Amino acid sequence: MKKKFFFTLVVILFTTFNSIGQSFDEKSFEERTRPYGEADKPGISWKIRWDRSDLFKNDNFPDPDFKYNTRIWTKTPENVQSWVWRNKQNIEQREGSLYITARYNESGFPEKRVPDGCVNGNPSSTMVPVRFSSGMLRSTSPGFVYGYYEAAIKGSAGFPGVSPSFWLYNSIKSNSTVGKVRYQEIDVVELTQEGTSQSTRKVMDHNLHAITSASSRQRFDSSLNSPVGAFIPAVDQNGGLSVGPINSTAGRRWWRPKQNTAAERNITDEFEPRDINIFGCLVTAQEIVWYVNGKEIGRKPNVLWQKEADESNPMRITLSLGIRAPFNQFCSNRFVMPSPRELENAKDFFPQTMQVLYVKVFEPISDTSPKIDVNNVVLKKSEVPLRVGGNTIITPVIAPKEATNKNFTFYSVSGMDVARIDSKTGIVTALKKGSATFRVITDDGNFFDDITVTVNENPRQTRNANIPAPPGSAGLAPTDGDGDGGGDGDSSCENVPVWRKSNTYTKGDKVQFNGKLYELKNNSTGKCKPGGTSQCSRNQWKEIGSCAARQGKESISSDKVQVYPNPSINVVNITSKKGSTISIVNANGQVVKTKAGEGEIISFNTQNLAKGLYLIKIKNKKKVITKKLIID
Repeated sequence: MKKKFFFTLVVILFTTFNSIGQSFDEKSFEERTRPYGEADKPGISWKIRWDRSDLFKNDNFPDPDFKYNTRIWTKTPENVQSWVWRNKQNIEQREGSLYITARYNESGFPEKRVPDGCVNGNPSSTMVPVRFSSGMLRSTSPGFVYGYYEAAIKGSAGFPGVSPSFWLYNSIKSNSTVGKVRYQEIDVVELTQEGTSQSTRKVMDHNLHAITSASSRQRFDSSLNSPVGAFIPAVDQNGGLSVGPINSTAGRRWWRPKQNTAAERNITDEFEPRDINIFGCLVTAQEIVWYVNGKEIGRKPNVLWQKEADESNPMRITLSLGIRAPFNQFCSNRFVMPSPRELENAKDFFPQTMQVLYVKVFEPISDTSPKIDVNNVVLKKSEVPLRVGGNTIITPVIAPKEATNKNFTFYSVSGMDVARIDSKTGIVTALKKGSATFRVITDDGNFFDDITVTVNENPRQTRNANIPAPPGSAGLAPTDGDGDGGGDGDSSCENVPVWRKSNTYTKGDKVQFNGKLYELKNNSTGKCKPGGTSQCSRNQWKEIGSCAARQGKESISSDKVQVYPNPSINVVNITSKKGSTISIVNANGQVVKTKAGEGEIISFNTQNLAKGLYLIKIKNKKKVITKKLIID
């Protein structure tokens, strides 16, 4: 890099970061071996993964047809819906930076076609060649690395019309298990894509996108969550839901940020996109945290973007310059050709160029940071209405944000016949009209919060559909230790043991699991999970009814009352029949806490109770059950 060019760069960067009290020198730019700003935690040792990082300084290109390092970046990425990627023509590395350019071509690119506009709210039946091309760098390194992703980027001069982006994504795959991940995308940043008004020019998006397998065919309804729209289960011509089978087009649920703000969306508008900014994203198995110029601007729990979801389909580092409004148009959930007027304006607007100074990936090697305890959790839900056969997502916000162990588990409190929640992801599947209450409990400190969702029918739905309960559905209490998600089921299944993988069963034995009753129908030992999707599960277990269907007909019994954790430090959770009265009694026989059971799980804060032995008394009608509790 020429000294004059670099001195100019340093001056620009110093000006950019001066507003947050940071300076930026040559060593920071070229030789820095740690993340920039707040992401650099003192207790963490980092290493740079050079197999997926690039300073864009080596101009000895492996392939002379491409002006960048094709050893770590792909040559021909897959085309998108309303433009084409042309890396050979639109990407150039020079003078220590990478430049990506978007162009307009009046003749179009006939290999990629879109509907010729929007007619009465629907895409035109006439297909025409797209008119725009751009460039995309996508990494080729195997696997995905948990760590910190950082790039210095200068946005394009023009607005509106293009979006310089730094993101991670993988390929859309098929998955026949309901609720499992089929696509992952982490947007470290997308610049200048929020509308066409100058008032939104500085808005930067730092979002998440995902696709999971769904049990029903989804359709896009633009009238919901206006002006964003939403996906809901489609109603067929006979007034019922199109349920299963899972395949590559019908059985999928898109999770998009403007429909699920708490789970997926962060924005900021305090930085100038036309300047050089440093964008960063810390991705761990627990959460995802975004930074701009060393300042944290948002974080979300990582429930659908873990590398373990499908290690054969890793997310790839991507740098691109996408086409945006007014030069693309969205019509009934599909891209179409923009208006003739906008196409005429495109001749003067393009070409547009973004600049990338470097991209680095930092992998943590060790962490000696002091432990920070959890002290609270609050649940938030999606903005989109929940319909029968549809899905929503519940998001836990754990405090403080710096807490070390932010793992959690979801449970059902009531309404398991109405909706089920995945114990790890918080994805809710609606089974029938009604309401259901869910609880999250943190691993650290057992803090909890409850939330109630309402399930409505779909418009034009005239008959009920049998929506299958998804695998991984949360139980009512965490009593099994084998990780299969089982619990004590509903308290209505009197005297029926909970299925456990460690137990051995004989033909005719009955068990309960995830709120349903099963009978072993062959001479196996019953090791396969009842209600599972495997052939083994189907061969061994026969479903004979629902525990919830008989709820309230029997009284409580001692083996159905669970007290956990025991000993307790901050919180104690007690499972019992709905309508029970639960009391905590000290060693002197005094009632120190009491609650009426509104659901099957009741929680008490025990922080203000002295250490020692207590009794838990659960009264339902004329029956009283007593359990011991130790406060530690």
